[in-house]
Amino acid sequence: MYGELEFPPRAEYLDQYKNYQVDIAHWQRLAGQFQKAFRQVYARRSAAVLLVHGPQGSGKSMFSARLAQDHERTRGGAFAPDLRNNLWHVLVATDQPDERAIEDVTRDTVLRLVDEHKSQNWLEELRGFATSDRSRVRLIVCDDMHKDSMMRPWTEMSPRDFYEARQAGPDAILAYLAERLNDACRHEFQRSIFVMLSNDQAWIEKLHGHLERWYQGLSTVLTLPVPEAPTLER
Repeated sequence: MYGELEFPPRAEYLDQYKNYQVDIAHWQRLAGQFQKAFRQVYARRSAAVLLVHGPQGSGKSMFSARLAQDHERTRGGAFAPDLRNNLWHVLVATDQPDERAIEDVTRDTVLRLVDEHKSQNWLEELRGFATSDRSRVRLIVCDDMHKDSMMRPWTEMSPRDFYEARQAGPDAILAYLAERLNDACRHEFQRSIFVMLSNDQAWIEKLHGHLERWYQGLSTVLTLPVPEAPTLER
């Protein structure tokens, strides 16, 4: 009626758009780097950190939710290659998608979508899961990783100590976060891929720099593209 584009400005508003279709085509350009990290962890039982920068409107939360949804749908039996509608297939399938290969990779992978709102002890619970889980790959998706509620558990600081450290500047926190994350990837989180998303590009680049000093090649920076207007309105 007003000539405005009609689309959910945030993933939380998606339920208000009953006929809205999430187009995954613009995320396909991430596939190459994601597949490289995934294959290395799958083959070597190592670990990787994918630092995903997404500016406002790129659909970070929608990307996270859709990845978890499509992985679960595939585990339910949707193994036939579907690079048009299944984000999990897009990110892990080979150049010549094979149903058996998708089934094997899916059954060998467990995905955890971290939600700090559901539990304040999310990292402790995640460590307990990682210690007992025997899956070949653990995919751990952390949206809005730059938030204090996501960073502080890694530092093991009290809220007061964390606040004081923040006042001294973000680099101190990021350096300690990188140290702890590197240690975790070498020990209880072997066979794990962390997908850490943020809309703060400077934060992503600084964390990547600190991680590189601890373990060169552990982290990779990816960028979520902002969809074009016609894609947004679908």
